[in-house]
Amino acid sequence: SLCLIWESVSPKPPTAKLTQVWFETQTEKSGFGSSGPCNIDVECISPNPMKDALVLILSPSGARRCTGTLVNNTAQDGAPLVLTARHCNTTADAIFVFDYYSPSCGGPDASLLRSIQGGSKLASNPNSDVELWKLDRSPLPQWKPFWAGWDRTDSLPGSGYYCLHHPSGDVLKHSTAETNGVGRSSYLGAVSNTGSYLRVNGWAAGTTEPGSSGSPLIQLGTHAVVGQLRGGYAACSNNLEDFYGRIYRDWE
Repeated sequence: SLCLIWESVSPKPPTAKLTQVWFETQTEKSGFGSSGPCNIDVECISPNPMKDALVLILSPSGARRCTGTLVNNTAQDGAPLVLTARHCNTTADAIFVFDYYSPSCGGPDASLLRSIQGGSKLASNPNSDVELWKLDRSPLPQWKPFWAGWDRTDSLPGSGYYCLHHPSGDVLKHSTAETNGVGRSSYLGAVSNTGSYLRVNGWAAGTTEPGSSGSPLIQLGTHAVVGQLRGGYAACSNNLEDFYGRIYRDWE
């Protein structure tokens, strides 16, 4: 059985309908506490408004699929645009959860209630594994959403990079790339002068996991997004490379 309770200051009953009910079984290895022990809560790092741009992407059934980023556009009109990876197979009835991070370093789980279900795909490019979605409605102002900036220049904009992501569907984590450890590459390839991907040669702190896909690679000085995660070999058990589709190659 299911009991729905509507709380409102207005005596007028709401006009609403129930469209979907979802739950996640306890046997699935995803969710709070499921990521590897080397991952670092975002609240363990100095305050960064970028955390309010990150989105946990759920399937319509509630499975924790990927990570996305609320990104700005050149009109700066507050359009609810979310950047993620193409291989996440996001659907038009996916659920986009905002502010899914622990309130303190090493703290408790966070709520999934700040969510929006539904969106339309605006762009998709298999060459750099990118998708851009427009949500069916905007995040509420009380969520204090942050629209991330981005840099699509061909040159690498500086030496310091980090990533914010939801490894294994866990609360938001922060990973720091090795200094001068980013270069152009093909997917799973070596560093070269060309390529549709940015290769992170290793992580100085943290790592990535399934669920981190689609998360942004961010330039440390400007906090501009320069790519979205496709995948790689990195894990808590090693310090191997990861590959991000380049914003420069995503679209013109």
